[in-house]
Amino acid sequence: MTTPSLPPEGRGIDPNLSTCRESQCNNHGNCVTLMGGGTDLVCNCDLGYKGDSCEDTINGALSVPLTLSVFAVLIGLVILAFVAAKFRQKQKKKRRKLLEEKVYSNTA
Repeated sequence: MTTPSLPPEGRGIDPNLSTCRESQCNNHGNCVTLMGGGTDLVCNCDLGYKGDSCEDTINGALSVPLTLSVFAVLIGLVILAFVAAKFRQKQKKKRRKLLEEKVYSNTA
């Protein structure tokens, strides 16, 4: 009489199968078994992805604040250019006035 051999750990589940990566982890992670065995698989997400099925990108959370920051910097540069142009305009006007006074005082 022979005794049946114990099934190998995780029998019937191959976490390296491409179908597991495609179907459960959205091609952005690898399927791994939980510690202690069992038949449940969880996703070990690739760098830049998160979530139960690696469905969210980490950069996606940054897109709105990053866009607003770039927009704010551009607005700031436009305001700075406007202020600089006004300052130069005032200096030119002041120089013209001094030049006219000098010319007027020399002719009088």
